[in-house]
Amino acid sequence: IFVKQKMLERQAEKLNNTELGQDVEKNNINQNANTPQEQLYASYETIRQETYEEILDTILTKTPMAFERLVVELLQKMGYGGAVEKAGRVTQYSKDGGIDGEIYEDVLGLGRIHIQAKRYQKSNTIGRPDIQSFAGALVGDNANKGVFITDAVIYAQNLSNARIVLIDGQKLAEYIYKYGLGVQVEQTLSIKKLDTDYWDNIPDDVSSNMTNLSI
Repeated sequence: IFVKQKMLERQAEKLNNTELGQDVEKNNINQNANTPQEQLYASYETIRQETYEEILDTILTKTPMAFERLVVELLQKMGYGGAVEKAGRVTQYSKDGGIDGEIYEDVLGLGRIHIQAKRYQKSNTIGRPDIQSFAGALVGDNANKGVFITDAVIYAQNLSNARIVLIDGQKLAEYIYKYGLGVQVEQTLSIKKLDTDYWDNIPDDVSSNMTNLSI
C-alpha cells in the first residue's frame, strides 16, 4: 500500500510539473507574439500602475492636513483658479464646516470651487453619508460647485442638485501623475521611424544631380 501511494504521488507530481511547463511555454509564446513596441507599451503601463500605488502609499504617510494642501495644489495644477494670484486656500482645520479648501475662479471671488478631502486607507469605501454631508456643507455655504477627493474607493453617486465631482483614489493618483505633482521624469525614450518621404525622394540617378548637392 505504501509503495502504491508513493507511485501515485510521483505520478501526480509529474503531471503538475508537466502542466506548469505548459503554462510557462504558453506565456513565452504570448510574449513572443507581441511586437517590441507592444511589449514596450505594456511595460510602460505596468510601471505607471506601480507609480500610482506608490503615490497612494505615500499619501497614507501624510497627515490629513497635508492631504488637504495636496489636493488644493493639485486642482490649481489642473488649471482651476486660472491666473488668480493665490487662488487656492485650505480652510481652518478645526472649524471648516465640512469644507476643507476653496479655489477662487475670479479676482472678486464670485466663483468658488469648494473642496472636501478625505484621507483614508485605500481599502476603505466612501458611501452615501459622506457625500450627503458634503452636499449639505455646500448648501450651508451657498455654494454650487464642489469637489470631493479621497484616496479611498467611492461607492456613491452624486446625490444633490449641487455640482459635485467625485474623485477616488485611482483617479487621484492618475491626476497627480498626469499633471506632474510630486513626480519627476526618470527617463525619456525616443522611438524613431523611417521618414518615407525622404527616402522616396532620393533620386535613383545620383550622378545626374551631383551639382545640386551641397556638402
